[in-house]
Amino acid sequence: MKEVMDESITVGDQDFTALVSKLKQARVEAIFFGGYQRKRR
Repeated sequence: MKEVMDESITVGDQDFTALVSKLKQARVEAIFFGGYQRKRR
């Protein structure tokens, strides 16, 4: 398997339309989402 892109999201994001479009354009076959790290207060 070859990595074709590396993107990130911001906590609170709700619209992922642009990211999904990029994924489709890159013809991504698999996605790994490692989650996000909350900031400590």
